[in-house]
Formats: sequence, C-alpha cells, structure tokens
Amino acid sequence: MAINNNMIDVLQDQEWVSIPWKKLQVGDIVKVNQDGFFPADLLFLASTNVDGVCYIETANLDGETNLKIRKALEKTWDYLTPEQASEFKGEIQCEQPNNSLYTFTGNLIIENQTLPVSPNQLLLRGCSLRNTAYIVGVVIFTGHETK
Repeated sequence: MAINNNMIDVLQDQEWVSIPWKKLQVGDIVKVNQDGFFPADLLFLASTNVDGVCYIETANLDGETNLKIRKALEKTWDYLTPEQASEFKGEIQCEQPNNSLYTFTGNLIIENQTLPVSPNQLLLRGCSLRNTAYIVGVVIFTGHETK
C-alpha cells in the first residue's frame, strides 16, 4: 500500500473523519495519534501532554533516533478536542517551502495578535509522534512542498 493511502484524522464539522494522506490540503486541522507519522508539515497546535509539549522521532529524515521535544504556542494549547479545534481561526504567514530541516520562520496571526513561529512548533512530514497520546496540528505544506 502506498504511503499516501495511509489514513489520517481530519476535522470536519466538529468531528474527526479519516481520509487518505493524499487528500490533505493546506489549512486542514489533523489529529495524529501516538506512534503515528505526520502526513504533511504541520503547525503544532495542541498536545495531550501538559504544557503543550510533544516528543517526536526524526529518524526518517536525519537518521537520529533520540527523541526531540516540540512545544506548541501557549495561545493554541486549548485546541485539543474537535469542538475546540473547530474554533481555531488564524492566519499563518511563513517562508516559502524549502529543504532546510532545522530552520523555519513565520508568524501565526490569531485573535488580533501576531505570534512568532519557530522550528519548535513545526512537525515535519515523515517524523513520528512518541510518548504523547495525540496532537492536533494544522497543515502548512503538503506533497512535494514538504521539507
């Protein structure tokens, strides 16, 4: 089975609906479960862990097997349930797609506030979620545009 046929939970009408990776679009809000792979480059919104933290393994991208910590912006920690996530209204302004795994520059404009976004809030396609029940993120790059 091709990887783009893997299923991912996407927010539709305040509930999680499974669709194949290949149908994902920029702006979709997705839920990734523990040990699942990120289907696209995501802006990390919320985590089941306290303090908006999640742990990722990047071995598929850089060969490193040690877990890395990512931390969502405090302003987005509440977007964890389908009801809460459907309230998310924001605009992401960021750099053009590129192949630099360790850099990212952008802003999240939410509730008339502009918040800087760094690689700490980026979950890259092909990495996997570890030691975290699930995360919620918004798709910022898909397909050939992913890092």
